[in-house]
Amino acid sequence: CIDQKRHITERGKASLSLGISVRLALIALDGWHKSDKKEGEFCKKAEEFLIKYSQYAQNSTSIQRQFLANLKQKLNKICENSSKFEEIQGNFANFDEKYHQNSLILLSGFPDRLALRLQESHKNSDGSSSSIYQFPSGRKAVLHNSKHSQAKWIAAPEVMAGQSEGVIFDFEELSDAEVENWLSKRSQSKIICHFENGKILKSENLCYGELVLSSKKLLSTKEDYAAAWMTEIRTKGMEALPLDAKCVNFLERIKFLAQQNHQNSELAKKISGLTEAPESWLLPF
Repeated sequence: CIDQKRHITERGKASLSLGISVRLALIALDGWHKSDKKEGEFCKKAEEFLIKYSQYAQNSTSIQRQFLANLKQKLNKICENSSKFEEIQGNFANFDEKYHQNSLILLSGFPDRLALRLQESHKNSDGSSSSIYQFPSGRKAVLHNSKHSQAKWIAAPEVMAGQSEGVIFDFEELSDAEVENWLSKRSQSKIICHFENGKILKSENLCYGELVLSSKKLLSTKEDYAAAWMTEIRTKGMEALPLDAKCVNFLERIKFLAQQNHQNSELAKKISGLTEAPESWLLPF
């Protein structure tokens, strides 16, 4: 919805004109079938999700129908005023029609809620285990013990945040082939260096956010030493550095002061912020 110059795009303007949340608006745009001979209509899954994740989910069928009718009226108007509606339909305009019939369209509004199942699992109090999923942000979430899935990929719009990991209460399963096709235009290649057993390991990772889709080992050199330290600091924090006793004591005092007096919280944020861009201050030393 925003271009590289931070200007709102036609897609952004169209989504705002619908008068609903941007997430639902993007699902509505991508799930809309434009017709030259008659009024357009929603694909089945888009209509289902627009109701399920709207404020009208618990209302009567008549109110839900009115909600959809109002959206259809606005979308028909957008089509009338736009000669390039396919450009507004950024994600799905060029997809095969079969993609409009499944849950993949949910990613139009919730691309950050795509989740990959990890090999590890969570042990519940009743002895059962629940799958753990990871989001593009790097955060992990476990399926609520009332939910079960072994799908590799899911879209999880409703997640309750936790201290260490979130809890997924609602999700849609996605097929591997569908997600791989969707990710093919959105993944990025990253060169990652890190330490393992005192050695530098270098790899080329294909990623969607923090999700690693594939990894290829590369030969490391002495120049990768600094990059490995940057990775250590970002993932493990300041504790990854070989700090002496005075530095450790100083950091602990900052944390303590922030807990005792909220006025000192800004100082604590600045200290913790050092881990976000270590190359700006550590490399010169």
